[in-house]
Amino acid sequence: MQEKNVKIINNTSKNGQTKCPKCGASNLFYDETKHKLICNYCSGEYELEKVDGKEEAKTLSGESRGSATKDIDQDASSIITIRCDGCGAEIVLNTEETLHTQCHWCGSTLSINHQIDNGIVPDEILPFLLTREQAFQNIYRYVENKLDFASKEFTDGLSEKNVRGVYFPYFIIDSKAHGKYVGVGEHNTRVIHHDDSTYYDADVYHIEREFDVTVDDLTIESNLNRLDIFNTKEKNTVINAIMPFDTQNCIQFNANYLKEYTSEKRDVDVKEIEGKVSSEVNDIVRKQLTPSLKKYDRGVRWESEELIFEGKQWLSAYLPVWLYSCQDKKGTLHYVAVNGRTGETVGSIPKDNSRLALIIGLIFGTSVVLGILFLFLFFPIALFIFFVGFVTSLIIFIVEDYKYANLVWKRHHYETETKCSLNYTNCVDQQIDKLHRVSHAFTPKANSHKVYGDFISVKKNTK
Repeated sequence: MQEKNVKIINNTSKNGQTKCPKCGASNLFYDETKHKLICNYCSGEYELEKVDGKEEAKTLSGESRGSATKDIDQDASSIITIRCDGCGAEIVLNTEETLHTQCHWCGSTLSINHQIDNGIVPDEILPFLLTREQAFQNIYRYVENKLDFASKEFTDGLSEKNVRGVYFPYFIIDSKAHGKYVGVGEHNTRVIHHDDSTYYDADVYHIEREFDVTVDDLTIESNLNRLDIFNTKEKNTVINAIMPFDTQNCIQFNANYLKEYTSEKRDVDVKEIEGKVSSEVNDIVRKQLTPSLKKYDRGVRWESEELIFEGKQWLSAYLPVWLYSCQDKKGTLHYVAVNGRTGETVGSIPKDNSRLALIIGLIFGTSVVLGILFLFLFFPIALFIFFVGFVTSLIIFIVEDYKYANLVWKRHHYETETKCSLNYTNCVDQQIDKLHRVSHAFTPKANSHKVYGDFISVKKNTK
């Protein structure tokens, strides 16, 4: 149910299906090289417009939502969602074009016999810019120095034909707010070294920052499985890390753009993600305030963060990703993802531990044999051979383990990569105290560099 006092931005097409404006045919396809829809009958070229009623962040007043951001329910359109029996993924299918497709994760064939409750078609879509060939080139460059010990399943399937285009669902949020942050900052005035200990003298300041702020195109995953970026089973850091997208180039959704691609469904409602959005906007603001706090080399502790939203705009969108995926022997999915617009590439490559262990064993075993041969001739040489073999084996293990790591530290730095404009209306820096010979080097509980949005949990939609 749509909330009261919310302006609805209408998507003029019920299911996004658009006919050729020249001949009326519905058989259109997307050409990645021309970046246009092409009619199969008359060869006419067609571009879609932006979503009607979409506003710029700086002009927002009140809350606006795209019609496709309404609460999820069974959708009667031809865009349906089916579940893969192979890996459990949920894939969106346009039944006006086909009654079956392949899962972009495990390659299983899917049919409408496994239909489930559908997510809603989005307001916007960002078409692919990179072709399948270009995406494969990016993937190969990313993995080529990791192929020595990659699993057989990964290397055997590594080909252009196994790279699949996928549209992932996101919310795109613009916001306009007035904020006031109040806290304490500390500035070192002297460092004292005495008897192997270090002490500090510092000035303590009361700080206030009042401002107007706009945040443009904050982009957040709207599929529950992708929201927890630290979920190592789903390898969500991979999808998250290829952001940001050039979402300012989104156009009104059209189902013709889904031809030859698969897509995942939105299964999160606006009300369930509002807390995460507010937290991420606060993270962005906190980062924007940093340049005004350079004086406080011991850190800043914000004790009050007040952010009053004057306007907010929500749109649902499909954003393009190229995927190469495979399952290892344990059934765990690994994949390399390419941003379908920017080419940013991140991946998780399954490692063949038995092959790596064999190589390390041969190197270390050879050093042991050589060491034993020299043991009775000249002990220092034998010791040196043992040492070289051990160190070489250890270095190979560390280097290869690092190369094949699942990149859990990779993430989309939304706090710096989201467009934001902040104008100060009031700034206060008032000294309130002096510290003498304190042992702590930083302001207690300093939080001006903290990022909280990634850790906000989102519960699944319940009807």
